[in-house]
Amino acid sequence: MEQDALPPSQLHLVRAFADHLRLERHLSRNTVVAYERDLVQLANFLHRSGSSLEDADRTTLRRFLAQQHTLGYARASIARRVGAIHTFYRWALADGRMPRDPSSSLGRPKVANRLPTVLRPSEAEALVEAPPIDGTDGGSGHQAAGRAVALRDRAVLEILYGSGLRVSEVAGLTVDSVDLARGRVHVMGKGSKEREVPMSDPAVEAVRQWLSEGRTVLATGSPSLFFNRKGRPIGPRDIRALVE
Repeated sequence: MEQDALPPSQLHLVRAFADHLRLERHLSRNTVVAYERDLVQLANFLHRSGSSLEDADRTTLRRFLAQQHTLGYARASIARRVGAIHTFYRWALADGRMPRDPSSSLGRPKVANRLPTVLRPSEAEALVEAPPIDGTDGGSGHQAAGRAVALRDRAVLEILYGSGLRVSEVAGLTVDSVDLARGRVHVMGKGSKEREVPMSDPAVEAVRQWLSEGRTVLATGSPSLFFNRKGRPIGPRDIRALVE
């Protein structure tokens, strides 16, 4: 566990939490070690971002979990990290160490029903939170572009979260790939094999808003579902940048 780079206050929190698990909840050594490792990884992520366990919000927590996905962690590992985060913040709130629990509405990974061509566990869905939708870029043209990008990012991340697609698959989606009425997305995977994947309700709403309010601002003549600021179809590198 990379504890050396953490500020003493963060190490103290993590160790106090581990003591709670061991001495008060009487969890096994392996479970305590796993939870402590998960919290150290989170604390390191927050520290590198200029934040802390005390300052984290739901958006930051889901970005951390999304990063774990991009690093190749399995679905079970990501689900355990969600459990560790929930347990930590509930304890910290109850113990008076924090005024709020930013993990209270943080969801666990869901295993979606899929056609026979399924994703491997190492390709577990990213857990992400959409960036705030605001128009803080300045003039009206910049405001429109900024809002469009925020709507796009929310839709991209909710599809990753709710459907467990590969980054390359999200980049390859077209407008015709999504069936919002049925809450399904058609994906062309490896070997040109097509499968139909359920969309979460937040993903359906995010894509609907992107299509009605954001896509026309960035889109060119391509049938691609998502575009970058330059009007080109979004690529895997653009998507990975959202969670790093």
